[in-house]
Amino acid sequence: ERAGHHVLGDGVDELAERPLRPLLRPVLRPLVVEPAAHQERPGGRHALPDGRAHLVEIAKRLESEGHDVISVQVGEQYEKAGDKDYKLKPGQREDYDALLKDLSALNITPRRVVHLWGVSPANQRPLEIERFNDAQETGFFSLLFLAQALGKGPISINVVTSNMQDVTGEESLCPEKATILGPCRVIPREL
Repeated sequence: ERAGHHVLGDGVDELAERPLRPLLRPVLRPLVVEPAAHQERPGGRHALPDGRAHLVEIAKRLESEGHDVISVQVGEQYEKAGDKDYKLKPGQREDYDALLKDLSALNITPRRVVHLWGVSPANQRPLEIERFNDAQETGFFSLLFLAQALGKGPISINVVTSNMQDVTGEESLCPEKATILGPCRVIPREL
């Protein structure tokens, strides 16, 4: 049987009125990234850079390490821009299906996607609806549409953003990018 338990004695009223305080306080410490001790097997990493020099450099480095890199950039419509280069409109769901259909025709099945469209310099223009919508297309919706097009299967999606969260306290934050956290949390449970 269940029975209620009560604390009797002096100070009971004082305890009931005192606010609860957490015993643990989260602390974010700077992370020093060291080179990986092991190398992933080449041939299965795919990147989604959008033409910025540092993102293109990441793709080149992965290729030099033997990875098969398919570059997908932001464009006005879906198009094949080269042997391993594509453009698509981030907010257009059908473009992702077309990309995967073309890759399938080439016998390419992505095993890893590195989503880099959330990496950008800090945006200095005021947060207005246009800036918010741009961030949703290249962040939230592009990741959602990509996952829907990929469907279930053995695939890893790595999402990289910049200026989304306060890490050092000195960042110029872009709060419009925070919505990408939704798909980041839901997609692993759904796929």
